[in-house]
Amino acid sequence: MKKFLTGLRYGNWLTKLYVISIPICILVGIVLIVLSFVWNVIYLFLLGVAFGIGAIALSQSFTIEEEFIEQEPEEEKKQTTEQLPRKKVQRKPEAREMVEESQEVEKEAGETEKKSQGVETETEIKESKETEKKKENKKPNQDELEEYDEKKIKQVFYKYKVRKEHRLIMIDEWKEREIHQQPAYIWVHRGQVHLLIIGDGVQELTVPVNKASSMLYQRGIVCQTKEEYPQFRKESLLATLFSPYLPVYHEGNKNGRPVIYKNLFEFGSGIKITNTSARNVRDLLQSEVQVDDIVTRDLRYNSFFKEIYKTGILFREQVITAKEYQDQVNDVLQNLALSDASDKEYEDTLQLLCHQKLISQEYMEYYKQYRVRVRLEEEEKKTGRNHKKDKQKKKTKEQKKTKK
Repeated sequence: MKKFLTGLRYGNWLTKLYVISIPICILVGIVLIVLSFVWNVIYLFLLGVAFGIGAIALSQSFTIEEEFIEQEPEEEKKQTTEQLPRKKVQRKPEAREMVEESQEVEKEAGETEKKSQGVETETEIKESKETEKKKENKKPNQDELEEYDEKKIKQVFYKYKVRKEHRLIMIDEWKEREIHQQPAYIWVHRGQVHLLIIGDGVQELTVPVNKASSMLYQRGIVCQTKEEYPQFRKESLLATLFSPYLPVYHEGNKNGRPVIYKNLFEFGSGIKITNTSARNVRDLLQSEVQVDDIVTRDLRYNSFFKEIYKTGILFREQVITAKEYQDQVNDVLQNLALSDASDKEYEDTLQLLCHQKLISQEYMEYYKQYRVRVRLEEEEKKTGRNHKKDKQKKKTKEQKKTKK
């Protein structure tokens, strides 16, 4: 229903015609089916069914599109800062039985990291407050997105030559360019990453592609949700388009006091984007995600565990889907089973992954048997090859005796 209302509100004449034609087809189909029973005419019934099928086909294939605008939200539900703070809710579709949220290992990593770095000093707190005051004049205001209607967005796209293969992201911070919590369109052209930042005015900035080949995960950015993204508290076309890319907020504790924090990804020359934007950047730039924390630096964990640990972070931060997580975990575990790791290291790794809820108990048991089964199959193949060679040698000897 929301899609049809959007089409009636923002669509061109052709879009509106499609929107109106769907309920008309449904109504005509119902009328024809009823009349077929009243008049006992089978052709009316078949014609009514055809109209019904046509309505279903139109509704399934119908999408709302803007010229050069690709709306790519992962969720239809609008997420606004007025609804925050709230706890993150994870989606666990088909991989639910094997994937659970592994917040324990991340929490342990965060707490250990804080201990190693020490708590904030009073000087650091004062400097942080001064920095925040400097940013106040640069923060977006509530009204700055309202002026961008469909017509103006098309004009902006034409002026800045926005390519059709663009993506939508949310820049949380870019200190070098004094950008703070602004929506942006991103695309690649001739070796440059183009970012069209929308706010109180429009500016296009570029970064070389070779400087955006990786993204660094940044966990636990403490924030005040009441001050976050004020321009998304008022309804507008851009607010609707970019709301799915607002950050996910979490509740936690820091130095014994409750805080709200968000997790970000950084790429290029200090461009920090929201977790919900990372998937678009990764897909567009084929960026490798790097996780640098107490777990990935710990020599006690092997590379297989660290790879699945990083994959779990990407899943929780909505960078990959549950299916992608499941497939990647399977690949790593199969490589582990075929590796030169000792049986003790193999089982210890599976136990640790299960303990940290990166895999389920069922998966741990399955892969314990998997290595045994793979080894048996390899032995059978070797035995079969040796048996075949022995038979061939025996046959050759018999042929030589016959010739003699």
